[in-house]
Amino acid sequence: MKSLFYRQCRNFAFNYPCPRNLREIMKMSLIEKEPPNQVEEIWKEYHKQRHQNIADVFTKDEHSVIQRK
Repeated sequence: MKSLFYRQCRNFAFNYPCPRNLREIMKMSLIEKEPPNQVEEIWKEYHKQRHQNIADVFTKDEHSVIQRK
């Protein structure tokens, strides 16, 4: 039988934040057939309600420039 003290302890874990894959964030099957401008609107609208997040959409060219720096 475990002591009362043991049952009151909580286990804590720490993981460093890492970039998540887009498929882990949203259900791609629901948006894959949508036009790019609609996907952008869905993404921005979703993050507008999440005050702890910052989100934006980059074009492929903009992303390439950011990746080079």
